[in-house]
Amino acid sequence: MKKCIVEWIKSLIAVLIGLSLMLPVWETVILSFVRDQELSNINISGFLWIPPVLSLTQYYTLLVDNSKYLQSFWNSFFLSSCITILQAIMAIPASYVLSKIQFRGRRVIRWIFLLALVLPQQVLLVPVYILCRTIGIYNNWLSLLFPMMFSPLGVCLLMFAFHMFPDELMEAARIETGNIWTIMWHIIVPCLKPFIFVLLLISFTESWNMIEQPLILLSDKTKYPLSLLLSGAKDNGGVPVWSGAVLFMIPAILAYWLSHEDINMMMEASSVK
Repeated sequence: MKKCIVEWIKSLIAVLIGLSLMLPVWETVILSFVRDQELSNINISGFLWIPPVLSLTQYYTLLVDNSKYLQSFWNSFFLSSCITILQAIMAIPASYVLSKIQFRGRRVIRWIFLLALVLPQQVLLVPVYILCRTIGIYNNWLSLLFPMMFSPLGVCLLMFAFHMFPDELMEAARIETGNIWTIMWHIIVPCLKPFIFVLLLISFTESWNMIEQPLILLSDKTKYPLSLLLSGAKDNGGVPVWSGAVLFMIPAILAYWLSHEDINMMMEASSVK
């Protein structure tokens, strides 16, 4: 009886958390179908379940009459895709070396990655700004790609994954081939695919939602990503906030939908002792 009550309470909490997350999303979607002239007459402090009149005016204004949105959308897509790929390219070999190869100073480097993981990104913005000014890449997309290609979270996540990989299987692979890169890319990486896909998901969503980095490192507004454009939508005339927010959510939702099975596999693998 006590176990049933505990399970019921857990389910209730999960439902409440889900509702608290979905209700703002639902209202955002509903408000995106309201005509601009009617938005001012709607009491936003209350919850709107359905639009008084269904209209696609905001989407038409956003996608047809306004060129800023699509330009910023493709800026975000390009930056997020490049950052995601670069983070994976850097994190996979780095985590492999720190997990499976013995060398002097390995523990110190691990602690450095853990320290970088707990440091807020805002703390590093000023040094990154000075560095970009010094090497001449300020107001260039390289000022975003270069610092963000190094991901402490990705390295720490994959270090945990590589620790789960059995050393006996690696020794058997070394008998077949002595090339360490062949072992890593053709044997270890395919076995750890769920962890790598989760890393790609985290990297993409983090870079898709970045605001502080482009705000500090870019001065040309034509290079702004979509997250920065929407954060100041009220100051950028002609950019509908609600429809822009709905379309902004779609790539992140699609990324999660494409990798949700890998997330479940990673959680199952992590729970095995």
